[in-house]
Amino acid sequence: MLQIVTGIYFDEGAPTHDTVHRRILYTNGRLWLRPPFRLPVGELAPSTSVAPVTSLTLTVTESLQKQSADEPLPGELISTSGDELVDDIADVLSFAWNLTVSTSSDLVARLVPATLNTHSFRTLTGTFSRTFDPEVVLDDQAVNDANRFITKLIALHRQHYEAVMRAIRRLLAATRSALEDPTMAYTDMVAALESLSTDCTCHPERANADSPTPTWDQINGRNRRILDEALANLEPVDVERVRQAILEAEQTGSRKRFVDFVLTHLSADYYGTEAAAAIRPVRRPDTERLLRRAYDIRSQHVHSLRQLPREASGITGRAETVVPPDESPMLTLEGLARIARHVICAYIDRAPTDVDQTFIWLDNVPGRFRMRLAPQYWLHDANDLSPAEASRYFEGLVESVIELHSGRADGIVDMGTVLAKIEEEARGLAPGDTRTTYAAIYTLWHRIMSDSAHRPNARATLRRHQDDLTDPTIQAFTIHLLTGADPGWTTEQWQDLATHRLADRRAGTGILLPPAVDASLHTWLVDKLLQEGRRTDAAASALDALGELPGDEQLTALAAAIPRAEYFNVDLVRLRQGTADDSPLEVVAVPWPTPDETGHDD
Repeated sequence: MLQIVTGIYFDEGAPTHDTVHRRILYTNGRLWLRPPFRLPVGELAPSTSVAPVTSLTLTVTESLQKQSADEPLPGELISTSGDELVDDIADVLSFAWNLTVSTSSDLVARLVPATLNTHSFRTLTGTFSRTFDPEVVLDDQAVNDANRFITKLIALHRQHYEAVMRAIRRLLAATRSALEDPTMAYTDMVAALESLSTDCTCHPERANADSPTPTWDQINGRNRRILDEALANLEPVDVERVRQAILEAEQTGSRKRFVDFVLTHLSADYYGTEAAAAIRPVRRPDTERLLRRAYDIRSQHVHSLRQLPREASGITGRAETVVPPDESPMLTLEGLARIARHVICAYIDRAPTDVDQTFIWLDNVPGRFRMRLAPQYWLHDANDLSPAEASRYFEGLVESVIELHSGRADGIVDMGTVLAKIEEEARGLAPGDTRTTYAAIYTLWHRIMSDSAHRPNARATLRRHQDDLTDPTIQAFTIHLLTGADPGWTTEQWQDLATHRLADRRAGTGILLPPAVDASLHTWLVDKLLQEGRRTDAAASALDALGELPGDEQLTALAAAIPRAEYFNVDLVRLRQGTADDSPLEVVAVPWPTPDETGHDD
């Protein structure tokens, strides 16, 4: 919201709805006896006297473009609660000042001690410099720095603005949770920087600027020895070619991208003026090695839950680096935090500041949720019907038919214009999935609706496309299921259809139908397999059916009965409609066909 309310995405000269929000912010920063000062997006005024935690009054105007110069249109958004906007400002101030700023007084009181203690591992002040210190004085320079930072931030191209805000929030969350879970805090700091290195793909010319090319002696020592032994018998020219291929692969790896990104965003100020007050600051020759280890700690925690060495989060005395016994140097939480703050600021300085003309601000306003409309709201509209949308219309019709048959709906919306468009467009389509789906929509409608709802030339159209629904397809099966007909397919055809449908479902392709339809497909196959005595295959299909409709009472009973040489007759009408039935489930023992009768030995 912070960037949106500035109006940079609104139409030029467009009127706005302006709402003033006032909130109290709590902080360990001290602005007492200072007059209110302006921010690029509002005003801050001190509210309380000197204390470990003080309060500030934030006044900010939320501007949202009007959809009409006259009265607001029905459903038009005039204002939000303001909570997200205020939270954005609190997060940005926390980062800009390296302090704690929040709308929650309890949070700040919990994080900021009454007195400063830099030698205790039970307080955050023993780990981080300044961030949680009580009564930090904010002078004119701090106010000006905050203004400059916010001004640069809100000017960023939208993609980069969002990337920075994600990184800032992750960094703040990491520092505030460092006492409870220092390993996760360390991992989150690395993740904050890694997210920016990934987002740099949108301007790779900046991301890779001055990125050092790796050399063979920089490969991990143990790995290098193994590779050198494997390459020992090759010709020198082949050895060099393989080495270059390995170095290129190493350069494209996640760790290499992370390390290079951070190195190219550490300026001379990081080792100069910014390090003046640091304790055991990072030395330039050690930086790459320290970053590699930081990334390895992140990976070891994510993949195998390895914990951060205590030396990096214990009594560090705010030092930026430590050397655990029998280990190489590593960054502490404070050292990683200072790198993160510097890199984020450098990223902002380098990121583009053009206005993203493709950004739709209204879709990103808090309090708005996108949901899929029920079929009755769009199934009648032929404007969106196309080969690409044919499956969606079929899905909507199937859902409507099931709701009608179950008694949960009184009827189906008139699809006259959709059917007319199908009559016209299906003529020019070659045989295939789209024409099959068009034929399925047309056929299902005319089989379940009364004659009064039929198209005038329905008979001719149905005859023309009857062959499209002869072969075993999910569209043809759905029609037979909903109309209570048996398609007369062989068991092998049923099995092929179920196998291909499962493959589509696992790949996330194919028509998205109500779960009961897919469950019914596998249930129908179970019956066919049992008739041939193929109990093992039937048991597998029963599990497939249950997997499509987890927890269903009938399918649970079916899946349990088959391995016990029992049988449960699934009521497909009850299954597909999802209707309640208080009658008890009855599982009965049945004589299985012998191998001589079926040709199968299960």
